[in-house]
Amino acid sequence: MVCIDTGVVIDFFREESYAVKHIENFSRTEEIFISSITVFELLKGALRAESQKTLEKTQAFVNRLRILYFDNKAAEIASGIFEDLRRKGLTVDPLDLLIASTSIANNQKLLTNNKKHFGKISALDLA
Repeated sequence: MVCIDTGVVIDFFREESYAVKHIENFSRTEEIFISSITVFELLKGALRAESQKTLEKTQAFVNRLRILYFDNKAAEIASGIFEDLRRKGLTVDPLDLLIASTSIANNQKLLTNNKKHFGKISALDLA
């Protein structure tokens, strides 16, 4: 099982070869998940585009996947990661932190093209 990050989904929509290849490969062998935070980011972007077609495409994609919700367990993990990074003088985008902690809380690998941010989180298993 793998959770896919927002950037990978956006690149999939843009038909970037790496994203299409990875999502197609994972969908053949594993169940694909997205976090509720990714759903927020995707819908926010679709609404910003002010295109009904973009919104419908996004909703259809989201509806095909299982959603991992940011819950109390993920919040506890996120707060611990945040504090650990703060002590080291590091920061991560808050939404990326929530996506990462949701993946960790659900024992999921995270498929991302943003190794710069997510790579700082040692407890995260990157796909």
